[in-house]
Parts: sequence; structure tokens; C-alpha cells
Amino acid sequence: MYFSFDRIDTAEAYISKMKRFGFGWDMNKNYLQTQSDTVKFPIKRNSTSFTKNKYNADVSGFYELPLKKLYKERYSKCKVAFIHKENRADITLYFFYNPNKAATVSKHMAKVLRNIKFVS
Repeated sequence: MYFSFDRIDTAEAYISKMKRFGFGWDMNKNYLQTQSDTVKFPIKRNSTSFTKNKYNADVSGFYELPLKKLYKERYSKCKVAFIHKENRADITLYFFYNPNKAATVSKHMAKVLRNIKFVS
């Protein structure tokens, strides 16, 4: 599993750094953009009420991220979970697995995600 917490930072140095790496610095506007075919691998958004009650956030969901090559020369698939809190932060979790472990990775995702919540 790999995760990132992306806070909002509008400092010029941060924006320049993100542009150098090819990322959009404004995660609040770009949190659903993926490098994936969303018709073949649709983004599954949770309902607004579920997201508010579960995470105290504005948007959450998950999607399958196709990998171009094996991750760590071992994993061929990746599920991504995201949680977005407007003007606060974005949480992105990457769960790497192999096709025969799809049920196991779903259980691990549920365990991890039940422990995440934005505080007021």
C-alpha cells in the first residue's frame, strides 16, 4: 500500500516544484483526474451522505488504476481510494495486488478506510 496526504499549498515554490514533476498543484480541482480510461475503469463515487458521515469529507470513492508494468516487479493490479475535503486536503491510497488476491485487497481497503476521518 502507498498513500499520500496532499494539503493545499499555494506557495510559489511548491507550485513550481509540482509543475516540474508534471502534477497539477491545485488538487482540489484535479482530484478525480486519472491517467486511466474511466469508461473501462470507472470511478465509483460514494454517496455524499456516506462520505460526510464516514469521513467528514466532501467526496470519496475508488477506482482501478491500470499499471503499465509490474509494481516492485511483483504486483500487476492497483486499486485507488480517494477522500477529498474541500479547502483542507486530499487523501489518496494506492493498494497494489495480484488478480488472485482481489478479495483480500478489498478487505484490507475496508480496514484501512474505516480508520480515516477528518476532524472538524
